[in-house]
Order: sequence, then structure tokens, then C-alpha cells
Amino acid sequence: MSVRVLLGAAAAADELEVGSELELDAEESRYVARVRRRRAGEVLDVLSHEGGWRATLLDPGEGRRGARVRLDAALPRPTRKAPRRLLLGIVERAALAEAIKAATALDVAHIDLVRCERSQREAPKAARIEASIDAVRRQCGRVDRPSWREHPDLATALAEGEGTPLVVAAPGGAGGIGGVRSGALRLAVGPEGGFSEAELAALERAGALPLGLGPWILRTELAVAAALATLQTDL
Repeated sequence: MSVRVLLGAAAAADELEVGSELELDAEESRYVARVRRRRAGEVLDVLSHEGGWRATLLDPGEGRRGARVRLDAALPRPTRKAPRRLLLGIVERAALAEAIKAATALDVAHIDLVRCERSQREAPKAARIEASIDAVRRQCGRVDRPSWREHPDLATALAEGEGTPLVVAAPGGAGGIGGVRSGALRLAVGPEGGFSEAELAALERAGALPLGLGPWILRTELAVAAALATLQTDL
């Protein structure tokens, strides 16, 4: 299995090209040398904010010296015929992190974090969100990264993606979305306690179709994973 390392957001895109030699930061150097025990000459995948590279480990680093890698070839970026957009009601931080991780692993292109009427928390700081995304990219090998934005209410989030088919996770119920699932779409998943009556009415006016997730009430992060896995079978 490939060892994947991450470059910080500060890594300039114009410095990344075939043949570039880079020094990894202390955390990534430790991961390569001590956790994964890689040696000079072995192949790594290097993931930046802009994409990914197949690379050769030139020096695993010792003491205060960081590991050095050479970028050998760009990793192919995914081509999505049916990009998914997630409208995610803000929940408590641990659950939100898990939901974002599921969305990243299951190939969501954009995440709208929505301050719903029943949201009890503010969204975490950007650094925490980015850390959740990067943790999953390292694990699953996703070359690109989902974009994300925070919205003060559901109406604002719905307006931004207007025109794209919309489905809503329907807890404890059945619902089919037919041919909609084969194209680009938006998936709405509410916070703890679900969407309010006013928000459900807004989703209905926006043409949302219900996506049934079985007979039981699911936590938000599990509903995200279940809904996206169901939709991904038709990509």
C-alpha cells in the first residue's frame, strides 16, 4: 500500500513540478521515517492542496533534518461526470468531523456547512475542518480536496446551488429518487433533531426528493455516510 504524505497549504503551486525536490515538515518526516519506516529510494505519494504526486524518498531525514522527496510524476485528478454537493446541518464538533471525513472519502466535490434552526453549535475553525479533510485524503488517497463554505441558514445554501437536483436524507422512512441519482445532485442532511418544519417546507419548495435510509433514525454523520454510499453505487 502506498505511503501518503501531506504538504502544508503554504506549499506554492508554482514550486511543484516534475523534478522538484522538497523537504517535508517535522510531522510528516516522522511519519515517513519512524511510523512507516521508509528508506531512501522508496516510492511515496505526496498530496498538496492543488493535487498529488508520485515521488521518490531521497532521504528519510535524521535528527533535525527533514525527509526529502523528489516529485516524479503528477497523479491523475478525478474526472467527475456526476459531482455531489453536500448540504450539511452543523452538529457538534466530533460528529461534524466524522461527517466531513465521510464526505471526503465518498468523493463529495463541495460541502456546504449550514447553520440550521436546530444546530446547537457553531462550525469549528477552518483549521479543524481542513485537518479532517487531509486526514482522510492521506488514508484513502484522494488527490483533490472538496471545497467547503459555511452558510448562516438553509435558504442561503439552497440559493447557491439552485438548478441542481436536490435530495434530502429521510430518516426512518422510504423514498426513491429514480433517475435523479445518475447525475449531478445536492444531498441535504440535517443536524441533530433534523430540519425544522420551516426548513422542510423550504426543501420541498426547492424540489427536494426524499432518500430513504431505512427504518431507524440515524445520527447525522452516519446518515451522511449511508446516503452517499447509496448514491455512489450509481456513479
